[in-house]
Amino acid sequence: MAVLRERVHDFYRDVAFEPRHIENFRRAIEAGAQARLPILIHCAVGKDRTGLLASLIQHILGVSEADQITEFLLTRQDRRLIDELNARLFDAARKLGKTLNLEASEAMTSVHPENLEIAWAAIRERHGSIDAYVAALGIAPETAAAIRAAYLV
Repeated sequence: MAVLRERVHDFYRDVAFEPRHIENFRRAIEAGAQARLPILIHCAVGKDRTGLLASLIQHILGVSEADQITEFLLTRQDRRLIDELNARLFDAARKLGKTLNLEASEAMTSVHPENLEIAWAAIRERHGSIDAYVAALGIAPETAAAIRAAYLV
């Protein structure tokens, strides 16, 4: 279990810096600024990359980190989603001729505050701040202002 939790932590340390995610984050934020419509983020699981992207958008909107964590943790309230994720993991393991125990599956599907905090810490370590990271994504100040204008009342 500890090894799996560390792998999840490694994922959160690295996810913000993978080129495909950088591009997806930039495109999603820019699309939100241009569309001026509600933002729907679709993802395979909907908690890791999606959680970080939602956090970045919330940061641009001025949402406190405490409130971002609260929103992030809402994912674990939908037990149906978690049960479905666990079922998919068990099925994938079975197809590979492997066995998976519930403890390991829960480690991969769970949502914990430290996951997002680890991503933020990695971003701050490499960029100095979340704002600097957002700028490094290629998000112009005008785009951030458009997000705020579109979604804040």
